[in-house]
Amino acid sequence: MTDFVLFDGGYETQLRKYVGSGFEGHPLWVSRYLTENPEACRKVFQDFIQCGSEMILTNTYQATIDGFKKHLGLDRKETLEMIKSAITICKDAIDIEKQKGNKNPVSIVGFVGPYGAHLNNGCEYAGGFYADDMTIKELADWHRPKVEALIEGGCDYLLFGTIPSPKEAEAIIEVLKEHPGFKAILSFSAQNEKTISHGEKLSEVAKRCWELAADQILA
Repeated sequence: MTDFVLFDGGYETQLRKYVGSGFEGHPLWVSRYLTENPEACRKVFQDFIQCGSEMILTNTYQATIDGFKKHLGLDRKETLEMIKSAITICKDAIDIEKQKGNKNPVSIVGFVGPYGAHLNNGCEYAGGFYADDMTIKELADWHRPKVEALIEGGCDYLLFGTIPSPKEAEAIIEVLKEHPGFKAILSFSAQNEKTISHGEKLSEVAKRCWELAADQILA
């Protein structure tokens, strides 16, 4: 039988228990609560750990330098510190649950959204064609600060979510390879079960990613 790992659940759904539905429609979605209500964020992770989650995913998908500046008025340094704080919140949740007797090991996964996530127009699900007008270097430069903040903060792994195009995937891998030995999960937004949002075959894109960084890709 293949081993499996239990991830946490829908963060937004559980967060409603503590903050209601105020995040719906907000450009930063649940990432805004890193500044507004870190205690609620911690409680969500505690709930997941109590339910047996072996990996918890930071609420940082929409946490970007551009987005936090525009919608929260934070500068670059403040934003990166806030992203690091997401790891601290997870660690605190793990420590509290350990004190309660929950000894199951829990890994922290830093969640990174695509470039399109900060544009707030759903383009990461509709092809991510912004990548056609950007170089791999430009995309890598955009992702790098957040990736570095999450790793410096102490996450165990990274998860790059809803990647829409192979170009952005290559840019992400370029940044990942700057941290040898650090492992990540790559997930893609898709048109259907065979094709990613940008139009390429998922199998071919996955193969290319594996060729570029097989020793660092978990899935």
